[in-house]
Amino acid sequence: MREEAQHAVDRAINDPSKETIEEAQRAIDQLPEDEAADRQFKDDLQSKLDAVRDHSQIHFKHTDETRKVAQMNLNPTVERLNDQKKTAGGVLGLDIGILELGLISAEQINKISDLNRHQVTVPEGHLLDGQVEVTVRSVLGGHAFKVHILKKQEDGQYKKVQTLEESSGSFLFMGKTAKVPFDTLDAGEYEFVLETGAGLTVVQVIPYHLTELQLSDYTNVSTKDSIVRGNVLKKQTLGTGGQAVVTNVNGQAIGEKKTIQGKYGQLTIEQNGTYTYTPASNPKHIGQVEQFSFVMKNRQNGSTANGSLQIRLNEQSVDWSNLSFTKPARIVEASSATFKVGGTPVTTKQSTVFYKKEQQKKFQDNDFRSKPITIEDTASELEFHVLGGKGTNAVHAPIHLKDEKGNTVQMLDRVLIEEEVWNKQTFTNVPKGTYYLYIPKQSGFNGTLYVESADAKEYRVTHKEWGTYEGVQLDNVHANLNDRPFTNFFSKDKEKTDIEVYGYTVDITKNGREITSSTKGYHRVPSTGELTVAADYGYLTIQADGTVIYEPFQELAAYGQKEVIPYKLKHLSGHESEATMTFDLYSLRNTDENDNVITSSPYNDRLYGKGGSDTLVYTILKEDATGGHGKDEWMDFTYGTVENNREADRLDLRQLFTLKEVEVNGKGEVISVNEKQQKVTEDNLHTFLGVEARDGGKEIVVSIDRDGAESKYAFTELITLYVQNPEDVRVGDVYEMMENGQILLP
Repeated sequence: MREEAQHAVDRAINDPSKETIEEAQRAIDQLPEDEAADRQFKDDLQSKLDAVRDHSQIHFKHTDETRKVAQMNLNPTVERLNDQKKTAGGVLGLDIGILELGLISAEQINKISDLNRHQVTVPEGHLLDGQVEVTVRSVLGGHAFKVHILKKQEDGQYKKVQTLEESSGSFLFMGKTAKVPFDTLDAGEYEFVLETGAGLTVVQVIPYHLTELQLSDYTNVSTKDSIVRGNVLKKQTLGTGGQAVVTNVNGQAIGEKKTIQGKYGQLTIEQNGTYTYTPASNPKHIGQVEQFSFVMKNRQNGSTANGSLQIRLNEQSVDWSNLSFTKPARIVEASSATFKVGGTPVTTKQSTVFYKKEQQKKFQDNDFRSKPITIEDTASELEFHVLGGKGTNAVHAPIHLKDEKGNTVQMLDRVLIEEEVWNKQTFTNVPKGTYYLYIPKQSGFNGTLYVESADAKEYRVTHKEWGTYEGVQLDNVHANLNDRPFTNFFSKDKEKTDIEVYGYTVDITKNGREITSSTKGYHRVPSTGELTVAADYGYLTIQADGTVIYEPFQELAAYGQKEVIPYKLKHLSGHESEATMTFDLYSLRNTDENDNVITSSPYNDRLYGKGGSDTLVYTILKEDATGGHGKDEWMDFTYGTVENNREADRLDLRQLFTLKEVEVNGKGEVISVNEKQQKVTEDNLHTFLGVEARDGGKEIVVSIDRDGAESKYAFTELITLYVQNPEDVRVGDVYEMMENGQILLP
């Protein structure tokens, strides 16, 4: 039996047909397995037969015939088109609500006044970029508007693909032009329909233009050099007889020959494995991998194997390094980065009152008494110098600061007064009032005492102008998108990658920068020169070489904010990658024992003054009930008036009562935006501000209603003050705090 099985396997080795292999398998199956030697003999024969069977079967492996590269072309021809200009006006002739539905008929389109429409056709294989320019001039001084972009469908209807919105807002005024770029449009027929918000009866003219139109021709992305040819059966292990056929591709039987539409192109393949692949001329396909699955079959024994044809759509600017063959190429990669924005602390402005220098002759015989000196509050500082005239003797004398009744309020003891040497002295933390300097006569002095400045001029008192600020300085940030901390990949050819940044449109005029939009959008950085956009708290300029300059607005509202500016790297193929630049602006919430100026943020801030007479300023961050602020807590608030308490703190709420007055139409759409300063008086104060003392004055809750008796806003808690000296809280209401100078209102 062993010998018969051995002969059967030998015949299969010499003639590996289906019959000889099956005969050998039957012979092996009949072998005994009683002893270990029997089992070993049977296993050895089975291994030999398995090897014969495996060699006779068809097998697939990837070769240079099944992994190909289609070389694409990315050098579009660009044509600058003439501007399309119209002067719109009057009614649309169509219920504008229909435009919001997103799909309208050709009949409805034709009802729209031709003055309010632009027609644009983008040919096959082309892309269109550009912008809409609208100038609304009216007695209202500006309007909101929308431009609806609709694309004609195969059934003749028009489908809305984009809506561009803009408003006169706080940026635009009469006669200003809004420029809004539209997203790239592919092949098709388009209608650009202008819709103004309201007030059409007073509209005089509306210049409505399509400008900066750029038509890019991509019809040559796929050329004759992009066509890929080969044979999927070549270099394969075909099995017994060495003959095989391709039976189906992507699940479709191919017969003698088949043309199959792939995801990125067209494949024509024959039964013998010969194929031709023609990529579509679409730039967005660059960097992708086309894959076709197929089945190949051995003609003699009928064995089959699954295989795949993989074709990279390559272009010289994309990168396939260190990638598996089927993974899409690296084209562009934008990275995010965060920057700390430096700055200087904001201070309360100081003013100076000068007092004529004074002298006392024969000081050894006569006391010195100055003219009256006015002190505004405990933060005022009296500064002067004392010295003796020529020939005087040095003495140590006390210097008294006395009130109008002659009482000594403060005294400097044993101050050195010597011949022609200025000795600087100061009095601080003096309650509000009128005072005079008193220096008792000093025997043996022998001459004249002088009280003056160090340059022999007036001495001075410096006062704080609470509510007036100076020293606003936020630093610029310089970076480059090509360098750390960015890790951007601009493709292998930077000339084929554009930079786009998100923000408000800015025009550079002879008078400086002018923000000309109230809606943010993406703007392309020119290939030469630079682009400037406005963000919420600063300007961002990007130059063609990737240089970035962020310039914060020099205003209190910018302090402590987090400015996030999106940007894109957009490849010529249409592939893009988005990231952000974040700028953490210098915060005024890092306080010390001095007189700090602090600003609130959009969050629920927990604030500590840490001493001194501090001022918390509320700026407008957003148009809502609190001006964009959270519900804050001041953990160490000192109650009282700085006139007699050096630590007394205050809230500056003045900006919160400047509102943006929005005019809307019947649909609630914005027509115009203007600033309105609320008039807060003693009679209507209770409608704007609420102050409630709790727990015996340990807590004071401040609430505001930004529009007073009007109905848009209601009373909303703004901040809770945790009072360090509740014993000084007499009433703890709004009137007492205003009398203290602890709440600043317009």
